[in-house]
Order: sequence, then C-alpha cells, then structure tokens
Amino acid sequence: MKRSAKTLSVILSLAVFLLCVPFYAFAQEGTVPKEFDPRQDAKLTPVRQTPDKYDLCWAYATVGALEQSLIFSGLDNASVDLSEKQLAWFSSMSEKKTFEPAERFTTNYITAPIFAMSRLNGLADEAQEPMMPDKPYIEPVSYSKDSVSDYELVSAIKVSGNIEEIKKNIMEYGGGCVCYHNDEKGFSSDHKSYYQNDSQTVNHSITVIGWNDGYSRDNFTVKPDKDGAWLVKSVWGTRHEDGYYWISYCEKELTDFYFYKLRNASLDNVYTHNAGMDKVYASSENSVQAANVFKAKQDETLKEISFFVEGSEGKGTDYSVRIFKELKEGSPVDGIMCAQQEGSVSFDGYYTVKMPDDIKLSEGERFSVVVTLKAANGHHYFLAEDAGCKAQKGESYYFSEKTGKWQDCTQTTMKNAYINAYTVNDSKPDKTKLERLVKEHEDNAALAREIALAKSVLELNDPESTLLAKAESQLEAAANRSCYTVISNADDWNSFAKSVCSGSRYANKIVVLSEDIDFKDKEFVCAGDLKDNSFEGIFDGCGHSISNITSDSCGLFGTVGKYGCVRDLSLCNCTFTSDNAGGIAGKCTGASITGCGFSGKLGGGSCGGIIGQAECSTLSDCWWDCEGTQSAVGSFIDKDKNCVNNCFAADQSENDKIKRAQKLAETLNTNNGKNKEFKRFEANEGVVKAVVHGIGQNSENSSKTASHYGFIIMLIALGTVIAVSGVMLEAKAAKKRREKQTYPEIESKNGER
Repeated sequence: MKRSAKTLSVILSLAVFLLCVPFYAFAQEGTVPKEFDPRQDAKLTPVRQTPDKYDLCWAYATVGALEQSLIFSGLDNASVDLSEKQLAWFSSMSEKKTFEPAERFTTNYITAPIFAMSRLNGLADEAQEPMMPDKPYIEPVSYSKDSVSDYELVSAIKVSGNIEEIKKNIMEYGGGCVCYHNDEKGFSSDHKSYYQNDSQTVNHSITVIGWNDGYSRDNFTVKPDKDGAWLVKSVWGTRHEDGYYWISYCEKELTDFYFYKLRNASLDNVYTHNAGMDKVYASSENSVQAANVFKAKQDETLKEISFFVEGSEGKGTDYSVRIFKELKEGSPVDGIMCAQQEGSVSFDGYYTVKMPDDIKLSEGERFSVVVTLKAANGHHYFLAEDAGCKAQKGESYYFSEKTGKWQDCTQTTMKNAYINAYTVNDSKPDKTKLERLVKEHEDNAALAREIALAKSVLELNDPESTLLAKAESQLEAAANRSCYTVISNADDWNSFAKSVCSGSRYANKIVVLSEDIDFKDKEFVCAGDLKDNSFEGIFDGCGHSISNITSDSCGLFGTVGKYGCVRDLSLCNCTFTSDNAGGIAGKCTGASITGCGFSGKLGGGSCGGIIGQAECSTLSDCWWDCEGTQSAVGSFIDKDKNCVNNCFAADQSENDKIKRAQKLAETLNTNNGKNKEFKRFEANEGVVKAVVHGIGQNSENSSKTASHYGFIIMLIALGTVIAVSGVMLEAKAAKKRREKQTYPEIESKNGER
C-alpha cells in the first residue's frame, strides 16, 4: 500500500509537471506560441486555384477562411470544399444598378461576402456549384438559391493592428482573411516569401493560417526590420509554389484581419431591407440608434437579429436590442416592447444576437427591431445603405439626439439600416414541392447528384424545413443548367473519350456519370493522351464506379489539363500497363483530382495510384488499393509546385478486401484520424465510394466544440484536479503511515486498543 501510494503520487506529480510547465512557459513568453501551422495536424483544406481572367481573389480568400472556421469549430473536417462561385455571385450585388453577369465576378470587396451571408446566401458545396474558370458567368448561379445556405454566419469580426489578438483568433478560427498590396517584385526568387516596404493601396486578398516569430528577415528579397512572418494560403493554386508562402509582419497593408464563425443551417427566413453591399455610416454623439420595421409573411417565430459594429477600434461596443409589436405608423417604438437583449462585443464586425425568448409573429403582423450601439472610444457608428440605394417610407428609422425623435430614413442622407431579423416557420414542413420536383426531373440523368439529395431528404420522416429548402433549390438550380454531358454506359464513355482525343477539351462544361459502368468484355477508350489532347472540364462521378478495364493506356484520362477537375469517382479492378500510368490520369497539369479512388494493377515505370505525372496540380481526398504502388503520384515535374492533401493507400497487410475497404473509408472520413469524422466515403462490398447525397454526413450534429483555448483551460483544470488529488492521496497515505507508527506506543501505554 505504501509503495503503490508513493508510486501513484509520483506519477500524478509528474503528470502535473508535464501539464503545467508548458503552460507556465506559455504564460511567461506571451499569450500565444511563437509559431503555429495547421498543416502539421492536417487541419487545412487543399490549395484552390482562382481563374486567371477574373479578379476573384477576395472570394477564394474568404472561402479559405470559412473552411478553416468549419474545421476548427468541428462543423466539418479538412475535406470540406465550399463554392467560391456561389459566394462570389451573391456577394456581387448592388442596389444602385443591375450588374451584367460578367460584372458579378469582378467586385473585389473583402467585406461583400459578409453582406451576402447575412442574407443567408452564398455558402454551398463546390460540387453543387463548381467554378467555370474561363467564363464563370456563362452559367450564373440560379436565383432559386437565394436565402438558402448550407451554413449560417454567426459573426464576422475585424481585428486590426494587434498582432497578439490576431494570433489568438487564428488559433481560434483556423485562419483569417486579409488584404495587402501584391507586387511580383516583393517575392523572393523561390516565391516563398514576400515583403515590400512601401505603403501601397491593397490589391489582393489572402487567407492567413499561421505564423512564425522566428522566420528570418534574411529570407526576404527586400529585408524587413525584424524577423517574423505570417503563413499564407495562396489563391493561385500551385503555379508559383506549393500553395503557401510567408509575408513579413512588417508588411504595412496587413491591418484588418477578418475571422468568421459559422453554424449549421437552422433558420427558415431572413427579413432584410438590403439587397447589396453599398454602405455609409450614421453617427451620433452619445450613442447611435437605428431601427427596421418588417411585416411577417406567415405565422413564424422570431429567433435572432443581426447588425454591424464599426468604429470601436477594438475598444469594445455595448449594444441593446429591443423588439416591438403592435406598432403605430411613423415610429418603430410606438407599440408594445415584447423583448430586450443587452450585451457587448470586443471588435468591429458583424454579429447575430439570439433573443431571450421566442417571439411569435402572426401573418401580416408588423414588428420592429431597434438597435442601440455605444462604443467605448466614443465613436458610435451604425452601418446603413447610402443615398443611392432604394428605400420605402416606414422601413428604416434613425434616432436624432438633437430633436429627440425618430426620423424615417427617406428623410435622411442614409437609406435602410443594416439590421436583419431571422425566423423559423411555425407550420410543419411540406414535402409536396420537393416531391413534385423529383417526379418532374428524376429521368434527367444529368441531375443524378441533386436527385440523390432530394430522395434522401424525402426518405426522412420529419425533415427540417431548411433541409427541404436546400434540396429544392439545388434541384431547381441544376435543372436550369445547360452545360451538361451525361455518361450512362460504356458506349457513352467511349464516345466522350474519342471526342477528347479529337481535341474537345470540354472547358466550362460538366460531364456527369449517372450510372456505374462495367467494361468487362467491352472496348475501352482512354479520354485524351499525354501530349496534345487534354480534358479541361469538370467530370463529376457522382459517387459511381467504373470497373473491369484492361488497357495498355496510361489511365482513365490521358491528361487532365488546366482547370480540369475529376471528382467523386471510383475505378475498381482495373489494369493500366503504360509507363507513367495513374489510376485516374496519366498526367495532370494545373488540374485537381478530388474524392477519387483506384483499385487494380498498374504496369510500366513511374506509376502512381491516382496520377502518373503531376505538374502544378492538386490532389485531395483520394485513395488507391494497388500492390507495389505506395505513392498517389508516380512523378512530379516540380514537386514543390503541387499539393497532395488527405490521400491514402490501402493497408496491404489486411488480406480481407472488405475489411481493407472499410478501414480505408474510415481513414478518409477522419483525415487519417486527425480530424472529426464525416462520412463522405463509404465501403460497399470491398469498394470505397464517395457519398454524394449530403445527408447525415457528420457523425455528430453538434455545432459546439471546445476551442483551442477552451482545451488549454480544460487541461489546466485537469492538471489542477490531478495535483490536488495527488496531494490528498499522499496526505492520506502519510496519515496511515503515521497511525501505524504510533499504534504500538498507544497500546503499550494504555493496555487497550
């Protein structure tokens, strides 16, 4: 007992030491570590490639930060892929004029996506709305997706100037979006570090994902004053480097960092008077007050409101939200106040506020949302639309401290206030529309992915209305597209492949595989070759498989060229015997392969499980089950200019094919155990396939996970408990030892015991 108690005490003390010493050093050195790199823990999505012809860096940088937030919050893992096209489309809106389709992709506003997301717009899966890189406006996003989003924006905070606070938020959210002035002269010769020492107008957006205080100033062509740099995820793909580079802390334009908090979609309706991104600021001396008046479209429940905070410079802002019903004309507060919520925020940005109680609204009922802001630094600003926007009398009001009265926005230099209200429907969701859409389109093979989603929703006994709306909008949007080529059988494939061999690149086209194809005892034609004829469109396998190919070609595709994409496709029991063969493609140049797999045999030299030869390409979420081939890529033209992310070979030590596939699917779903599990892949009869219907992918529906700081606090608390427990156990053991030592004396003195 003595030895075990001592041993336990030593173990506990050692545990406390190991836990607490790092945190003591952590506190001594500062509030954040000296370096942070999410690549080390696989908490990072692959590098994406913005089209050359369009100024879309702002959309790609924002999506990069949004994806990081989803990963670090536990809402998704490193396989998440949001659509830059959809976010750009709904962000490029103005109430001043109607943009032509081409202009909808040239906005270049880092804040514009926040306005879109506040209207429940813009957040969808890339597979549902892929980018058309040459002319993205050829197939614009359908307006059926208005106010339908896979995720909802909870907050978007702007952290300016304070490096330590920026670092904290990078650790919290996984990355932030920021602008700077980009000039090729500022890059080092290897394009891995950037700094220019002049104050310039910003012209480029990036996603910052980490930092290193010790990154030497000697790595820069123009040397900054001190060491230290931000780790940047590029939006240029891998055409310059592997997709990451470093920007000096001294870069003058790196000031306003934006961080985003998201959650799963849960709201049915948004009430807003804004349909663009045009803005001006209302101000007041003591506090600023604004109000919006809305009319309920149906019986529903008000859950949340949102507003923007500006001008506090990180000093903090107090807010008050009041909800009024039974309004009289001409005032947003002449009625019955049914709810009030107060609080404070630390940074400028966008915020949603949950109301303390559900507020029931009846169809046709008018209600107002009144927001008061008071900044600690005395700069009280309220975001509003500028005078060029449209507004109707009785929609928005601003309080005048001079007159002590509320003024209708039509009587001021501002138009509608940026205040939104969010509700959920009281009525039970109705499947009728979705059932009608499925019946109308289920014979359209081009809509295989969307039909699968719709049917999986209809199979649910009581689907949420947000899920129904998503399925409806996706199906309607897909039905409006005209850029499809459908492959349903071996003959369709060979016809498509021959056209690629003849020079048809399928740029800006989507090729959809609507059925599994078995090539046993059938002719097979490779799509393209390794020289002149490449595929440059989007090939969507929709989770299907192609099996039993035996060919002396270099893969299913010869070359997947610039902006080309192959996704969600499995090749089973296939054999390619050419040199430089790959399970999916012999060669990839400026392309991406995602969610694809290969099982079979590869012959010849320099073969890869997925790609034979890669140049400036991205490979993600792929797998291969091929003896003798341990690499996803056979060879690289320049290894530093490629990105391979979350790709795994099957465990050849597992002889059972079914178990091997199950293990491989689990590896993919958890990013090799480093991320939260999401069921994007499933094993069926020894074959791994991508799951495309989009329902029940996450193993847990919780939207709340501990942040890094929460985890640290938990460890410190655990260390404290262990320490206290160790002390108590040791004290108890010591007491027993003392008691045993004194018993003989007591017995000898008293003669009894």
